[in-house]
Amino acid sequence: MRRRDFLYLLGSATAGVTLGSLGLGRVLPPSASPVPAGSGDFAIPSEREVVSICGGCAAGCSVRLRIVDDRLVGIRGNPLCPVGNGGVCARGISEIEAFYDPDRLLGPVVREGDRGSGRWKRISWEEGLSRVASALSKIVREGGGERIGAVFSSGKGSTSAIFERFLGAMGSPHLYHVTHLRDEAALPFAAHAFGETRPYGYDLRHADLVLSFNTPLLEGWLSPVYVAHAFGRGRRRKGGRLAFLHLSSRLSPTAMRADRWIRCAPGGEPLVALGIASAMLREKLVDREALQGIQGLDPWIDAQGVRHPGLRTRLIAENTPHEVARKTGVSETEILALARRFAAARAPVAIGEQTAGSAGIPGLGAVHLLNALRGRIGAPGGVFVAQEAPVEELPGKGGGKRLDAPPATPLAGTPIWRALEGVAAQGGNVPFDLLFLEDGAALGDLTKRDGAAGLLGKIPLIVSFATSLDRSAEFADIILPATTRFEEDCDVEVAAAGAFTAVAAAHRALGPLLDGRPIAETALALGKRLSLLPPGFPKDAGEAVEHRLGGLFRSNRGMPYGTPFRRAWTAEMERAGWRMPEAQDERSFVARVFEAGGWVDPSTPGWRPSPHRPFRLAVAGMKEGEDPLHPETTAPPVPVGVNLLLVPVPVGAFAGRGTPNRPSLLEIAAPHVHGAYRVWAEFHPQDATRLGIEEGAAVTLSNGKAQIVASARITAGIRPGTVAVPFAPTAGGEGRFAAKWGPGAEALFPPPAGPFGGFRIARPVTVTISARREA
Repeated sequence: MRRRDFLYLLGSATAGVTLGSLGLGRVLPPSASPVPAGSGDFAIPSEREVVSICGGCAAGCSVRLRIVDDRLVGIRGNPLCPVGNGGVCARGISEIEAFYDPDRLLGPVVREGDRGSGRWKRISWEEGLSRVASALSKIVREGGGERIGAVFSSGKGSTSAIFERFLGAMGSPHLYHVTHLRDEAALPFAAHAFGETRPYGYDLRHADLVLSFNTPLLEGWLSPVYVAHAFGRGRRRKGGRLAFLHLSSRLSPTAMRADRWIRCAPGGEPLVALGIASAMLREKLVDREALQGIQGLDPWIDAQGVRHPGLRTRLIAENTPHEVARKTGVSETEILALARRFAAARAPVAIGEQTAGSAGIPGLGAVHLLNALRGRIGAPGGVFVAQEAPVEELPGKGGGKRLDAPPATPLAGTPIWRALEGVAAQGGNVPFDLLFLEDGAALGDLTKRDGAAGLLGKIPLIVSFATSLDRSAEFADIILPATTRFEEDCDVEVAAAGAFTAVAAAHRALGPLLDGRPIAETALALGKRLSLLPPGFPKDAGEAVEHRLGGLFRSNRGMPYGTPFRRAWTAEMERAGWRMPEAQDERSFVARVFEAGGWVDPSTPGWRPSPHRPFRLAVAGMKEGEDPLHPETTAPPVPVGVNLLLVPVPVGAFAGRGTPNRPSLLEIAAPHVHGAYRVWAEFHPQDATRLGIEEGAAVTLSNGKAQIVASARITAGIRPGTVAVPFAPTAGGEGRFAAKWGPGAEALFPPPAGPFGGFRIARPVTVTISARREA
């Protein structure tokens, strides 16, 4: 960027606060290198390929950027990355659009007027940091350091590690993570069923049968590129092709790719899982050794010596295939066939996670009971508990009483917004005086009707690090825009995708396009102003990344990213107890990790239930309605007048973080029904005819407390009596391309409530088609 344009950028308050108001031409470097002597009339562009990390979600895929004349022009997967395996998803490709987003903020802004007014004024970094530092200093001086919090959406890595130490120095343990890639109840369920605070994953590479209970397996779930690659590899596998069975009420893109789609009543999938489990127990289609590792199936004694009755008798008696068929619409013959096929498979795995709402603890328990009965927990091709990467901890202190763990909530890992919902329900006070939000995705599926949103509105100061005016701008007072991952030194601990442990790492690939700063550098700057950083703390983000990677070298485990053959060879060597050093010293090892794009331990040990460490189907103190024999479901609907049952639909294009202002993703939001740029509603032809709805017409759906407008799509892939609407809370904001995307199904769901902290259960709710007009 030229100096005059940089000065113009700093003073662009009168022209606007986004890149579109300034003009892309003012910030891009020259289009080509100077014409060298003797080359004629042609300039020779400089071109390079640089390893970086995708910022589209928290999966941590390593990518390679194509940079021409210091301009980002292309992105592809890193073939050495064990997550992407050389691939990149649609959201990853759209990171170029996010990088050049015309609604990307030029620099820091401060709100003018009331929250949500949309009026912002450009300020300098000095003023922005001074305002935040002054507020922090006052809170800490008055002894309220524990009333400072932060919510991140980019996963664990050096950025969150620096921020955690920054908060810890002020006496706060409140750094929380939000993810849109998997069921929000997955981590609390791990604490409940496995007694672990670490996430669990699925070894899809070695499974030979996947039984999905409405999980959007191929719609942005878990780790989109890894799941797609594992699925494709399994389908091409010789001598044992991966079989895929999917139960749902709607013909989704995932259902279209299944070997067999079994249609059931909306919300009835957990009941079908219980029917299968009942049949397996009745016909003795279970792993006898695995039964010894299930607590709660048979009579058991807890740590206090109290005897509890087992659930086996109730499970068999109350969930017979006949009774489940009556409630869900899946035939008794089908349920028995599924039980026998799951039992006969060599390496089956059952998956029941949702992303449009949650399956809840009971729903996940019902599905994982199948895995437990077949001994698939901790087995190759089954469910595994992820191992933490052995990165070196940064100097400083942390810890303290958190809001997402007992005694504040029943289970560790409860999402922060569900914990705050519990605080609001009990009439508690707002727990923060200052809250940092990484971006709009950090708000999760929070809606204005939630009690947690009410508490959020009472926080005196909210600071966002969003790169654009996304959802966080509705609540923020100050925005200190972050850079993208392409513009910073960073590392990311890879989410639980496959049965391995990995850390992606990369140096800065490009200089900052605009006047943004890495979040880690902002935290370090604030820490220095307040004299909070301990002796020996890394002076910048790059040094922090190298410090953390040093722990990988000292662990004597794993290897820098390499080819599949090298990963398999390293895994075999480690299992045999052999170790070949990857480098002679820590410095050269870290350099190799940066060059390859990350570090991986391909021989991560699994966790297997046993009588001493069981899979806990039931726990002491569990109340009626909290066990997997009582999942929250809804009976098949009977259309009455203009009332239909609303089915939430996940949108894979928005299952991530960062700005939703990406034309390519908005264009493919619903390719199966040609839905793009705006919220749609799927109707069965029978219902469309009965209600007089035509293709493309705008319809209004309401539940008495809220209403939304959607574009009608008529398809036979949905069950009569239901209407399917996208559940995409991260799609909000003020971007020009996403402007037509209004509230979706999330606005019509009731606030979270119920046991285990209360999740927004993905069960249908009744809505009324109250108005129709031409689109």
